[in-house]
Amino acid sequence: MDFGVWVDDLADFVADWTARAPGTHVIMGHSMGGHLVLRALAEKRILPDAAVLVAPMLGFETGALPLRVVAAAVRQFARFWPERAAWKVNERPAPRGASRQKFLTSDVDRYNDELWWKQEKPELELGPPSLKWLEQAYGSALGLESSRGIEEIRPPVLLIGTFGDQLVSPAAIPRFAARIPNATLKMFDATVAHEILRERDGPRDEAIALIDALLEKVRAGN
Repeated sequence: MDFGVWVDDLADFVADWTARAPGTHVIMGHSMGGHLVLRALAEKRILPDAAVLVAPMLGFETGALPLRVVAAAVRQFARFWPERAAWKVNERPAPRGASRQKFLTSDVDRYNDELWWKQEKPELELGPPSLKWLEQAYGSALGLESSRGIEEIRPPVLLIGTFGDQLVSPAAIPRFAARIPNATLKMFDATVAHEILRERDGPRDEAIALIDALLEKVRAGN
C-alpha cells in the first residue's frame, strides 16, 4: 500500500472532472480524505478554485514521544507483520468498553444512522487498519510536515477542526492553517467530536454555513 496511489487517483479524477465540467471546482475532503487533498495541493497535482478540509488527518497524538519516533517504531512492526491489524476493533485503539459513538459524534441519532447502513450493507464495515496502512499514514503525515509545497498552495483553503477530536491531532490543524497562504480556520471546542458534519445541529450547521460562504465567495469571484 502506498498513499501516493490515492493521490494519483485524486489527480486523475480532478483532471477528468475539470475537463468534462467547465466552471467552478471545489474539492472537499474529510479526515484521511482531507489529508489526501492537502497532499495533492502541496504536490501541485490539483489546482481547484478552493478546497475544504474537515477534521483532516494532518498528524496523530503521540503523547510525549515525537511523531517521528512513533513512526519509526510502527515502520519496524510493519516490516514483519504488514497485514496484521494495528489494533483489535474500530478506527482507533481504545480501552475495553470505550464508547465509539462519543469519539465520532455527540449526536446519537446520526451515529445510529451509520449503524443502520452498516447493517443493511455489511461491506461498509472496514474494521481496524493494518500495520502497513498505519506505517503509510505516519509516513505521509511526516512528509506533509516537511513539505515546502504547503506554503505554495494558492487556492483558498477552509480548514474545519475540533479540539475534541480523538482520531486525528487537533493541534496539527491550526499549525498547518498557519502555513497555508490563503487559509481560513475554524476550530470547535472539545464538546464537538471528529465527525463534524454528523454532529448535533449547532456545530454542524455552523460548519455547513462556513462551507456555503466559501462556495458563494468562490462562485462570485469566478
